[in-house]
Amino acid sequence: MQRIIVITLVALIAGGSIAAAQLVERYSNNPLSKLNIVGIGMAEDLTTAKKVVGELFKDKMNVTFLFPTLADPTYKKLKSQSMFGISFGGKSASGRAFSAAVDSVLELNANNFTLLAIDRKGIVRAHCQSTLMDPRRFNRLVEELLLNLDGKETITVDETSPFQTTLAKEKADAKPKALFTIGKGQEFYTFLGKPLPSFSVNTFEGSNIALPESFKGKVTLLFVFAASEDRDALVNSAGTMMMAKLMNAYYQMFTLGEGTPGSETVNNAVPDSSTTK
Repeated sequence: MQRIIVITLVALIAGGSIAAAQLVERYSNNPLSKLNIVGIGMAEDLTTAKKVVGELFKDKMNVTFLFPTLADPTYKKLKSQSMFGISFGGKSASGRAFSAAVDSVLELNANNFTLLAIDRKGIVRAHCQSTLMDPRRFNRLVEELLLNLDGKETITVDETSPFQTTLAKEKADAKPKALFTIGKGQEFYTFLGKPLPSFSVNTFEGSNIALPESFKGKVTLLFVFAASEDRDALVNSAGTMMMAKLMNAYYQMFTLGEGTPGSETVNNAVPDSSTTK
């Protein structure tokens, strides 16, 4: 059964993730600060995390994580989950399918993957839990943060769905509040526009790493994902694999500096001392 699941996921991943990764491109020709990318695999233990990332994803799904990846060995299945489900504001209508320390601390609502963009001051500037997000829009946000516009990490990307940005939240907060409303309206991620709380994870060898203190002074993409061998987790790992390929593309473009610069010169960019050409 596991073999059938893996073969099916490979077929799903092959088309969507490659297409998304090909959309990663620069718009400016300015020198850029280097992007920091960190993955965290939530698994039952360190051995499972290492096996899923290093063997299952790599050997059976053809996805090699190029960026540094850590482990949260506290994953615990709470109930069965299907490939398709109903959720509201990132929360499953049927309840949480699993628990993990990082998931709880960061209030990620037991999603199979989450992508957070964090600025140099440690503030969460974007939140994404959907493969439907437009990579070109997210590219723009990442590059703007790296350019350090106006020396204030200004962004122009205004998104509420399928990913959220601080600019969209600021605009929503600035609107006059209606006396009477129907429903909750737009819900934003708890830590959007705020620093993340402190938490710790492990290397695959067992060393403890304190986060997000090590992110300070860097623009960071934090990619948290389920790395369990449980059948339900595997059924829902196609989105994780698509996003991992996208993270690889960001790593090659914005960390290694392998991408081709764009055509636009951004005059209000203030890059820091760590730059790529």
